[in-house]
Amino acid sequence: MVRISERPAEAEARAVPGHWEGDLIVGKDGVSAIGVVVERATRYVILLHPPDDRSAEHVRDALTATVQTLPCHLVRSLTWDQGAEMATHGMFTIATDIPVYFWYISTPTQTQRHPSRRGRSQYQHVGRHGVGATQGWPRGRVAQRDPISS
Repeated sequence: MVRISERPAEAEARAVPGHWEGDLIVGKDGVSAIGVVVERATRYVILLHPPDDRSAEHVRDALTATVQTLPCHLVRSLTWDQGAEMATHGMFTIATDIPVYFWYISTPTQTQRHPSRRGRSQYQHVGRHGVGATQGWPRGRVAQRDPISS
């Protein structure tokens, strides 16, 4: 397992497109699952649907099929949490030549940047003041505008 501290500096700086972060979102009672991968520089989001279940093999196959549709220069690395769905990450790296880095689970500053980890959408937030009531959450990537004024 390769730790996030070994990830290229360009990935942390978001200087070059092609460094992705991912996670698996599991539905109610663990019956369904969807993978989310987000490109760090552009915030481009791709959803993965494991075909049968959320086993490591099915997640790997869905992820492999998805990244192979992208141009090579837009897939340089993948960072994931330490979930069981990435148990076959070595086979993914062999099949795609894309290194996989893993978060330090106990480090709260290394939370992933996609909406599922923050518990709210970047584009719409339903708060006690209604849809779009952002209540001051970060908007740095969209010129500090809230969804209503966008």
